[in-house]
Amino acid sequence: MTHRNAGNIDSDTAAYIDLLLRDRDSESKKVGLQRLCKLYRNGYRLRNPHPVEVVLLGLLHDESPKVRRWSLNCLALLGTKRVIGPILNSLNDNRGDPDTLGAGVSALSSMVDSDELRKTLRQKDMPLEGALLFAAAQYNNSYQGDLGKSILNIEVASPAELRFAMLLVGLNKSPENLFSRSFSNSQIIGDLNSHPDSLVAQYSVWATCENPHMGIGELRLPLRDIECHPANVRGWVYQLLTSDAETARRYNEYLIFGSEDSSSEAREGLSIGIRDIFFDSIERLVLDWFDDEETPSIRNRLLEHMAHNAQRYPPYATPVMDIYRTANTGSLLRARIEAAARSTPLALDLRKMALQIESEDLFARMDRPAKEAIKNQHGMKQRTPKAASTRLENTTVRANAAKVLIVTALPKETAAVKATLDVRERVGVVDDPNFYELGVFHDEAGHERAILLATSGMGTLNASALASNAIRSFPNLQHVIVVGIAGGCPNPEKPDEHVRLGDIVISDETGILASDFVKETREGREIRSFPQKPSAKLLGMANHMRSEAILGRHPWRDIVSSVLKDRLPDYRRPASETDILHEGAAVVAHPQRADVANPIVHSGGIAASDTLQKNPVQRDELRDRFKVRAVEMEASGIQHASWAQGKDVFVIRGICDYCDDHKSDVWQQYASLVAAAYARSLIEEMPIEWF
Repeated sequence: MTHRNAGNIDSDTAAYIDLLLRDRDSESKKVGLQRLCKLYRNGYRLRNPHPVEVVLLGLLHDESPKVRRWSLNCLALLGTKRVIGPILNSLNDNRGDPDTLGAGVSALSSMVDSDELRKTLRQKDMPLEGALLFAAAQYNNSYQGDLGKSILNIEVASPAELRFAMLLVGLNKSPENLFSRSFSNSQIIGDLNSHPDSLVAQYSVWATCENPHMGIGELRLPLRDIECHPANVRGWVYQLLTSDAETARRYNEYLIFGSEDSSSEAREGLSIGIRDIFFDSIERLVLDWFDDEETPSIRNRLLEHMAHNAQRYPPYATPVMDIYRTANTGSLLRARIEAAARSTPLALDLRKMALQIESEDLFARMDRPAKEAIKNQHGMKQRTPKAASTRLENTTVRANAAKVLIVTALPKETAAVKATLDVRERVGVVDDPNFYELGVFHDEAGHERAILLATSGMGTLNASALASNAIRSFPNLQHVIVVGIAGGCPNPEKPDEHVRLGDIVISDETGILASDFVKETREGREIRSFPQKPSAKLLGMANHMRSEAILGRHPWRDIVSSVLKDRLPDYRRPASETDILHEGAAVVAHPQRADVANPIVHSGGIAASDTLQKNPVQRDELRDRFKVRAVEMEASGIQHASWAQGKDVFVIRGICDYCDDHKSDVWQQYASLVAAAYARSLIEEMPIEWF
């Protein structure tokens, strides 16, 4: 049963789900998707669903069919019409998988009316009947009349038809006599518990669990014979036995049996059910099970149960705190525990422990002279300094202490940033697919500023995934700087705002706009995104550099000259004659500029989307309506991922085209270089105390 307006999903749970969805493990992604669906079906909503919608679109291409299917289920609940195109593509990609195909039809039915859906499916030679009709009825009541016209004979129906019929029953959206004129669904559903297709049997138990008007009485499955059924069915039976604390208490002996089940899939189902319940004596079951359990995902759910119920049974806190202490800062395991302990006294203890660990780590990373000075100040015994064990350990320590992450999308952009570094070393992190380089800038005063560099690939989804993993792997990061190329928004009628090829556009207070977050109506296309502001600290540094430029100081120009001379001679500035601005087929003259050999730095809004922009009409609309100066494809994804974890974002873009049909690659290398040079200048202006 869906409860409307239950409220917003709390920030800890939202952050935990986000980490699950971005994890490499398919099981983690599936669990995150299932939890998100359950919250939405119970009436809870994300405060800002757009970043998750972007992640879900990426998961439509996941290698796991279950992840693809659950992604479609989530899109049916929170997706907007902007995802219709990817869902249609999913229908084509999954024709051979009836469950994923049906999930796609369900999602599509939640976004379009019945006539449009029928027309679309006819065009794809997918008539809306059988399993697809049941799928469409999950989120659209327009098909109830069609469902009531015929009876689904369980003796001859296909497994796919039965599975989607079970989904309707579980969601309480099926006609009362879907299977028989003489018997209600609750009287028939038990007959499917022993269906030869194990998935049909599983779905029938799931439907019994989910339907608010059904329970163990409808199961018609003798619990004493539970071991005779497939593992997936046993898992859902265990979940049914733990649907509430009183039921679980009554069937405690079967829970003990389930905790010792030989199948991890069956034990997984029980651990899911146990997570959110508590009754006297369950603690003995959980602690004994936790000690013996070897499957990580099951141990994690038991751990969540303990974190959530430590107030009821204080001894639970000991294993929870021990595991939290040894988990990495920003890890999925810590997020899991924090979300489970939310709004309990244990949450405060966890926060205190996290602060203590962070303080200890900070002390451990300090330069040895500074540590010895603190030891002397507090009367600590001095010890003979030890030599660094290996270069690798030293690199890892320095990387973990880095405060700035530079993100590029293309190899040519990465090469430009690398060319500005004084020192660089490779860095890798276990369970993080990203490849990093630790880079160092040495300033004139001899100070050293360490940064991390990573390449995301094109698009908001890739950028968001990279930022999420980077922030989890390096929790001391504070500033994420997006560096690379972009299309410019010229304005020849306003010379002071006119952006040209080779210029630099940086963030200002206008912020980052997700320009593909839109609503399509008959009246046209409406952008629904509100720009998100960039880092206040780096805005301050950019304003400082602007004042220095007025005084004639342009350090990025010297960096460009040095790199061109010593490292990247092919990145030189193209001839000014190639900087041609068009309006349709006509050439438009640029306003006069005193210095055309050096880039001008503009500040303004940055528009980002997964669409390669070659439409000058939309470009000018973004410029005039949102004060956008540059259009690119990564910043909004990085902004969403970083904002969710409290990190600052700043964008630096070199202009390589005008977002029109005359777009080419001629200016891309030079534009990459000027953006990288400005990034180094900005970082060198940051107070050394920030590092």
